[in-house]
Amino acid sequence: MSSSSDTLHFSLPAHGDSVLHKMNALREEHRFCDITLILGSLNTSASQPVHFHGHRVVLAASSDFLRVQFLLHKDQAEMSVSAVSSVRVAKTLLLSCYTGFLEVRY
Repeated sequence: MSSSSDTLHFSLPAHGDSVLHKMNALREEHRFCDITLILGSLNTSASQPVHFHGHRVVLAASSDFLRVQFLLHKDQAEMSVSAVSSVRVAKTLLLSCYTGFLEVRY
């Protein structure tokens, strides 16, 4: 029987930040993305909708709203998120799921 003194324990305090950084790099390269969120309305000519490619697991872990939407629409590779007042703000919020950084202009 081994005791706990026979076990090496490692703590990697920056591991989460490193993984999130790598996930964002993969997202920017459109690698392993399993969801495309369409921000803005397809029916308005005021501005073109923005396609945000991402990973369900990152977005669901960061947003209760998106987690529920993903559960309701399990098999969809694209989802429209038209209930946003500003495409720019929506994209900033989604990026914060990957960066942990949120800048709000007022």
